[in-house]
Amino acid sequence: MNSAIYLDDNKENNQIKISDVDSYEFEASPNDDPNRFILHFVPTGINDTDLSNNQIQIWSSKNVVHIINNKNIVGDISIVNLFGQVIGNYELTGETNQQIDFNAALGLYIVNVKANCLY
Repeated sequence: MNSAIYLDDNKENNQIKISDVDSYEFEASPNDDPNRFILHFVPTGINDTDLSNNQIQIWSSKNVVHIINNKNIVGDISIVNLFGQVIGNYELTGETNQQIDFNAALGLYIVNVKANCLY
C-alpha cells in the first residue's frame, strides 16, 4: 500500500504509524469515550507539512459527519460505500463547523471533498 495510516489513541495521547508496528496493545473499559481512536489515511504525495494546515478535518460519530473547515472552503461532498456507490451528495458550505446527518447502515464509508477553490 502506498498510503501511510496513522492510529491516534486519544486516551493515551499516542499516535502510531500502523506500518511501523506489528501490534498495538491497549486496555479499554466500558466507560471509555467511543471516539477514543481515530484513523488517519495519508495518500502518497501529501506530506506532514501539508496536513499541518488543517484545511479540512472530517470524522463521524453517532450518524453525524462532522467537518471542520478552517479555511472556509466551499464545494461538494459525496459519501460513497466501499463498492463505490454514492450514498449521498452534499454541499460544502464554507462554514467552519458543518454537520451532516448521515443515517446509513453501519459500515465503512469514504467522504470525497471537491473544493471549488483552494486558498
